[in-house]
Amino acid sequence: MTAAVVDQMLVLGTSPEGRHAVTDLPCLVAGAAFADLALAGRLACPGRTVRVEDETPTGHPVLDEVLANVATVRVPRTPWRWVFDCARPVLGAERRRLVDEGVLGAEEDTVLGMLPRVRHPLLDVPLRDEILERVRTVVLADDVTAARDEARPDTRMLLSLLGTTHHPRRTAAALVPELDARRLRARLGDASTPHWVTTGTARAITLANAARAGAH
Repeated sequence: MTAAVVDQMLVLGTSPEGRHAVTDLPCLVAGAAFADLALAGRLACPGRTVRVEDETPTGHPVLDEVLANVATVRVPRTPWRWVFDCARPVLGAERRRLVDEGVLGAEEDTVLGMLPRVRHPLLDVPLRDEILERVRTVVLADDVTAARDEARPDTRMLLSLLGTTHHPRRTAAALVPELDARRLRARLGDASTPHWVTTGTARAITLANAARAGAH
């Protein structure tokens, strides 16, 4: 059974030690959840706001919670608003689910010997290796566009979402060290396909970064 895009994004974005391997991971994981629901025909965005096309549960608890939230909201929201609002909750829910599935671990330690935290090291390394290999096959291809067209739909969506990150240097170092940040951005641009989810995710990431900058 193929893992959902939201599962793949969190696994890909987690280092073996449990750190964020890519920037903007909360928005990327939330965007991946909306991508799953769009690919499954549950959500659509025919205009400016997201709407439910089919309320049938997917069987994936994180996706079904997002679907229920969209179905019951009183005021329709744009894609970027949904991704921005759901980023932290979806990341937390998805992380807990992958811990329950044995894909991620949960280790308690402290920061500076005082502040408690929980780290989530990657336990299913072969799963991440398989996802990473599909991404690298496209990004490092001689003809990126042709490789993208031959890739699976979930791989194409992963590539499009990765292309929305603002600071690709960490992504390049973690996933494709053969490329510097500029070359990776260019190749992810060639590997991306237009979709309302990725457009919304890109704007949500812009706003999240602006909010962090304003807080300092």
